[in-house]
Amino acid sequence: MTDDPAPRLKRHVPPPRAAWPRVVLGATLVIGALGAAGFFAIRSTYRGDDWAGAFVDFPVGTTWTYKVRAEGQEGVSVAAVVRQEGGRTTIERRGPEDELRVSVWYAANGYVCEAVVVDGVARPPERIYRIGAIRGHGWLVREEDPAYTTKYLGLADTVVPAGKFRNCINVRLVLKTAVQDSCFAPGVGLVRVEHVVLPDPVLHIHGGRIYLMELVEFKRGK
Repeated sequence: MTDDPAPRLKRHVPPPRAAWPRVVLGATLVIGALGAAGFFAIRSTYRGDDWAGAFVDFPVGTTWTYKVRAEGQEGVSVAAVVRQEGGRTTIERRGPEDELRVSVWYAANGYVCEAVVVDGVARPPERIYRIGAIRGHGWLVREEDPAYTTKYLGLADTVVPAGKFRNCINVRLVLKTAVQDSCFAPGVGLVRVEHVVLPDPVLHIHGGRIYLMELVEFKRGK
């Protein structure tokens, strides 16, 4: 992305005093959060499932501000649409430690997909949402990797600092030792991400939430 003419986001807040464990940040970036918000401009009327409005339809300049909490630390993450080209939308998001996450969202083979580059390191594309999914159905995040699956939890209202959003698309990423729930609101995009570690008596892990990202402010570009 070195030749990308799109402007980079300016740093909005200083990093927290204590560095967050990299393992936590890595786990929360598996989807995309964590990402992040999803985007592309095709409409769907399947069961009132507005996947296009929840994952895309945002012009360049649209921004999201999130409150992030992890391991007792709090910070701010800001995302912005920087490019739309060929059915793909590019978003840049800076986290509390000023790490840069670049996401390219697009539709392919019936899925909403996200290709991510974090601090210059590219990750394999992931299938975030199955278009027209029925509640309870799941799919592989990556076709070649059966270790990670995603389940569609259906539509539900979600309350975050930015307000109450109705009929949010809810998806759950199922990992080996944890789950990550993400909520996408029609017309707004990603509004909430929660990462929870599952209890494991053998390893003496009590489990519980280790990461929470909630929308504080949404500004649509012109």
